[in-house]
Amino acid sequence: MQSFQPWFAASRWLALIGLGVLALGACGGDGAQTDQAATRDTLALDPAARAGGTTTAQTPMADTARVTGANVAAILSAANQAEIRPSQLAQQRAQNQQVRQYAQRMITDHTALEDSMQALTQQQNITPQDNQLSRQMLAQTDSVTQRLQGLQAAEFDREYMRFMVQSHQMTLDTIDRQLLQSAQNPQLRTAVEQRVRPAVAGHLQEAQQLQGNLGTR
Repeated sequence: MQSFQPWFAASRWLALIGLGVLALGACGGDGAQTDQAATRDTLALDPAARAGGTTTAQTPMADTARVTGANVAAILSAANQAEIRPSQLAQQRAQNQQVRQYAQRMITDHTALEDSMQALTQQQNITPQDNQLSRQMLAQTDSVTQRLQGLQAAEFDREYMRFMVQSHQMTLDTIDRQLLQSAQNPQLRTAVEQRVRPAVAGHLQEAQQLQGNLGTR
């Protein structure tokens, strides 16, 4: 069985950021709305598209060219779910012991990150606001998790680790290219820079090493 393609194309993700579709505003405590612009893009939502298939399901990326800085928290929460939900499945399905251990670490670490970010936003009176990116991240995570449910044993291990590498890389790129600049609240920016980013970078390195051990790149 052929492996599914990346959950979304890295080139489209990076182009999206570069074009400013993720131009986040200041992260203040009031979560004030910014103007919306009709900038549209498309993003593949079918990570299980097989080679030689017909078309890949797509959806408009965004009607909003700008979202408020308060959305930083919502994006980070969606990124945490992108690691937690597939990892919960991996605890049941993974064949390789190292893969299961990695999955448990993702559940533990990203749950802790989620809890700490929620505590911080409450302390700073920041109200997280969903946006097109956070909603799409959650939808794509659900799509990937659903398709992983159809895999077993070594094939599951390979595709789960492939997704872990991709999702952590995308999150790291988003942090570096937008979230650090957008999180103008000093405490939030410090948390992203000193807690979230190092954890994501470390998880990515571990995932790449484990993926190499499994013989998949």
